[in-house]
Amino acid sequence: MNEESRVMGTLIVVSGPSGAGKTTIVEKSIAQNGCGARVITCTTRRPRQEETDGKDYRFFSRKDFRKKVSAGAFIEHAKVYGHYYGTLHADIEAARKNFSIAFLVTDVQGAATIMYTYPEAHSFFITVARKELIRRISTRGESPLTLAKRITEIDAELAQAACFDKVIRNRTGRLSASVREFTAGVTLFRAMDEFVISYA
Repeated sequence: MNEESRVMGTLIVVSGPSGAGKTTIVEKSIAQNGCGARVITCTTRRPRQEETDGKDYRFFSRKDFRKKVSAGAFIEHAKVYGHYYGTLHADIEAARKNFSIAFLVTDVQGAATIMYTYPEAHSFFITVARKELIRRISTRGESPLTLAKRITEIDAELAQAACFDKVIRNRTGRLSASVREFTAGVTLFRAMDEFVISYA
């Protein structure tokens, strides 16, 4: 760890295929344990009916998103299914400064960039059975073309699991067990960081 990262909160990168329950597990873990904060992803897509700006995502116009790209504000960004997604460097730094644990939920492409930039980060890959993944993403109201693209990418995403520190299988009907397993892993990684800090 460099001098700056040693005094900041533990960074936990959470990834996996769409529909695996990544954000749900992170939010439930934070709620149950009362510590940590999720870094909110930015996007140009429109909010779904149940989504709130600043809570689920930070919603940007394409014009404003491109301005931030030009300014170098994003640590990673990508165009996914016709919409832009990205993570602001400043949002990561603010979360790590103000909380003992900062959670960052992203796709596998974004996770690779973030873990390269922050080698001290710890990572989780959340997955469920392929058949269940297809069922979950099929209920999101996506266009047939977008749904087809998501399904074709599932296998490529699942193949990236070995690149992460810990893999959690979020079995149907066992969300509570997945949250407990995730929280235990986060607690261990935080303890490891505190040990390093205390002896640095």
